[in-house]
Amino acid sequence: ADSDLIVASDPGGAVWGYDADTDNWWPAGRTVDAEPLLYHDPSGLVIFSSGQAAWGYDIASDTLESLGPSLPPTYSLRPIVTYDPLGNRFYAYTIRITNATEGTQVGSTWRYDPGQGWEKIAGDPPAYLFPWGTGNRGGEHAFDEAKDRMVVFSAGTLVALDPAASAWEILD
Repeated sequence: ADSDLIVASDPGGAVWGYDADTDNWWPAGRTVDAEPLLYHDPSGLVIFSSGQAAWGYDIASDTLESLGPSLPPTYSLRPIVTYDPLGNRFYAYTIRITNATEGTQVGSTWRYDPGQGWEKIAGDPPAYLFPWGTGNRGGEHAFDEAKDRMVVFSAGTLVALDPAASAWEILD
């Protein structure tokens, strides 16, 4: 927002900037091996995790800033991470395959407080809500500021995380 740009990465990890005023995409010159890219409004940085560290990226200057620990420790297929602008925290839902033959999955919910790192919080939804191993990608998500919750749609199910209660609720 502070650079008035859209930032995205392609399947190869190349970072791109888009200027809506000029309808122009350009390669930023940076490659990241990370998903997802998240915007952190207070700092104006795009946040991502790569390996053991989290990074803040400023597309205008093409600079990286180390932010400390990486995404939560997990063997996740594709983490769902949402930023809570009200609490200035990130929430993540991760999945770990416990039995590839049977497709058994275990979900974990995490909260990231700047300066303190990741903490696992209680209230995990059933992992079957996010069946990536079965070919359903799912995991569309947003932070609902009006109700102060993370909302996720996947596999035909709508769920919400109430950060204050550290609990998930099935909405539909």
